[in-house]
Amino acid sequence: MPRFLTALPVYNEAAHVTGVLDEVLRFTPDVLVVDDGSTDGTSALLAARAARSTATASTSRG
Repeated sequence: MPRFLTALPVYNEAAHVTGVLDEVLRFTPDVLVVDDGSTDGTSALLAARAARSTATASTSRG
């Protein structure tokens, strides 16, 4: 059976990222969250979920 990687781009989504990530994980275990330099605590929320892959930019690249 093929596996798929789901990419979830985020920027300043602290209010929503946990719920959205939980919902995505209901359908696939392979998720890459790409944080584009969030400044609202999104990075800290993602770091607390260390079991998932996260790529973080230090500044927003649009």
